[in-house]
Amino acid sequence: MLYSTSYTSGTTLIAEEFGESETIVTLGLTFYLIGLAIGSMFMAPLSEVYGRKPVCVICLSIFTVLIIPCALAKSVTTLIVVRFIGAFFGSVMISTAPGMVADLVDDEHRALAISIWSIGPLNGPGS
Repeated sequence: MLYSTSYTSGTTLIAEEFGESETIVTLGLTFYLIGLAIGSMFMAPLSEVYGRKPVCVICLSIFTVLIIPCALAKSVTTLIVVRFIGAFFGSVMISTAPGMVADLVDDEHRALAISIWSIGPLNGPGS
């Protein structure tokens, strides 16, 4: 999630770089969050059908590669579209992580493990 929130600290500079308003640049965060939501609807069922590991490896590889076009973007439109697609594939960790924890921990300790795991998403990234 650091990738989503680190963007907001640079909106002023991104707006200056591309000659756009900060409102337009903020769409990069908006579409990132929409990508996370839509991607989660697809990644969770895919992980149930094909297994969590292959879906996570493929999606996180694509997510990692899509960071490069964001760094090299020549327009704010490119930045927004690539962030949306990246978030779509990055959503795999939001939608499948609780299932992975449940797969790895026995019934007796599952509640504790989920509680520990949930500290990260609930507290969010430090900014």
